[in-house]
Amino acid sequence: MAKELTELEQLEIEERRQALESRKLQDELARMQLAGLRQEVETKTSNKERGAKDAKQAIEDRDALRARCNHHTGGHGAEAIAFGQGDEDRPTCIGAQVFLDDRIRLTCQRCGDVCWSDDADRQKWSRWVGLWKHSINKQMMVIGGLKVTKQPQLTA
Repeated sequence: MAKELTELEQLEIEERRQALESRKLQDELARMQLAGLRQEVETKTSNKERGAKDAKQAIEDRDALRARCNHHTGGHGAEAIAFGQGDEDRPTCIGAQVFLDDRIRLTCQRCGDVCWSDDADRQKWSRWVGLWKHSINKQMMVIGGLKVTKQPQLTA
């Protein structure tokens, strides 16, 4: 019987070793998962920061392009064309759209800058209308569908 107890003790010792090894493996797995989650959070945070920085830079670049653009077509050299320095003697590249609520939007096709008819800055609007009068595109696009005005009825 003494031999059986030692075998039972050996089995218990072996079970304890296996349980301890199992716990160690579970702890190691949990640490690895935690490290992966930390890395994922750091990546998302850095991506968000980089995205905000890139968006800010893109907005600054767009605003700088709009500030440089003279809204005229043509230009001398690739840099003049790319940076919006068209020939003052040539027509402008301003397009016009009218909306169903009677607001008008003038848009530079070169830099993407816009001016609305209901803007508070009336001098800007006057300047843009002057530019549009010298545009290569004199047509005004209707946005939002066909605008139909009701004709007065004649009574007999």
